[in-house]
Parts: sequence; structure tokens; C-alpha cells
Amino acid sequence: MRPIWYDCLKQRQRRHGPLRLKDIRQELLNTPLFFEFHGGAVANLRKLVDLVIVDVGGLCQQEKQPVQEQCAHYIVVSRGPDRISE
Repeated sequence: MRPIWYDCLKQRQRRHGPLRLKDIRQELLNTPLFFEFHGGAVANLRKLVDLVIVDVGGLCQQEKQPVQEQCAHYIVVSRGPDRISE
């Protein structure tokens, strides 16, 4: 069985030609499927081990919600303390 993101990449390749590794990474990060997949992976890991540490990275974004929903606790690290409430 092919990974969930395989068809997205094949479709892009047909439109724009061969993909470089950098292009593939960027394409995956720009799809909601990326975070849905990793949200499921975090859920599976939590069933197997007592502690899972996840670095979601960057600003809060709606696309990252599936991963964030799997986290029981979180720590915010920010260079701008005034932006933490966002």
C-alpha cells in the first residue's frame, strides 16, 4: 500500500516535472496530510510508551492542529514573550 502523500507528489510531478528532495519536503509540509499523518503517528506512539516529546515548531497554525490535539501538555518557547498568548 502506498503512503498517503504519494498521490499528491505524483500529481505535482505530472504538472511541474521531476522533483528535487527540497521540493518534495516543501510540498509535504504544505499539505494538511502531513500533519494528519503525524498526528496519527503521535497517537500510536502514546499507546506504546509513557512519554512522547513532539516539536511542532514555528507559529501556531490551523494545519498543525491534528498533532497538537494528541498532546496532553505543551511548553511554549518564544523569543517574544508578548506573542505567547497568540
